[in-house]
Amino acid sequence: MNQVNPITAGPHLRLVWPQWQGAGTESVRSLAPEFPFDIARRGYSVGMKVLQAVLPEHDGPTAIVPVEMGDIGLDERDGIEAKAVVFQQLRSALAIIQEHEPARITTVGGECSVSMAPFSYLINMHGDDLAILWIDSHPDMGTGETAYPGFHAMVVSALTGHFRAHRSRRPGAPRDTAGHDDRRSSRARRHA
Repeated sequence: MNQVNPITAGPHLRLVWPQWQGAGTESVRSLAPEFPFDIARRGYSVGMKVLQAVLPEHDGPTAIVPVEMGDIGLDERDGIEAKAVVFQQLRSALAIIQEHEPARITTVGGECSVSMAPFSYLINMHGDDLAILWIDSHPDMGTGETAYPGFHAMVVSALTGHFRAHRSRRPGAPRDTAGHDDRRSSRARRHA
């Protein structure tokens, strides 16, 4: 029986996503106190530009997630700073990824929450055959009910179905007819 290798069955998407809003005010102020706050908070978008400049060419499409660079939507809702703009950019990233149907994704730029869309897509694509090794300086297990409001610290919780700030479903997850999150399974929890 001929099997298709899911790693090579589709294009390798380079997703350029200079999101900075999920970093959280507290994190920005503590990590870059030498810079004016309005400049420091957008530092993740600068880092993305540096990465773009040094990365080699790759075979496959490159797509850019549109990111709001102004101060629109930065208010805190449900325990998340900039929730409206972060979730809108997440929806845009998911739409871009689904349009390309990649087998592999390299994400360039942004704070930790830019991992949400690619990992969510890959979890749904590979199911039990996917393993994620998350290495970071903090666990990214916030929930919106925890003290820290930056969404970048909530990604693992969202991927594993423990995210509480968006009570009805995980960002980007489709609803089934009963309104349940049909991606919130033990499969994702085991592999995150």
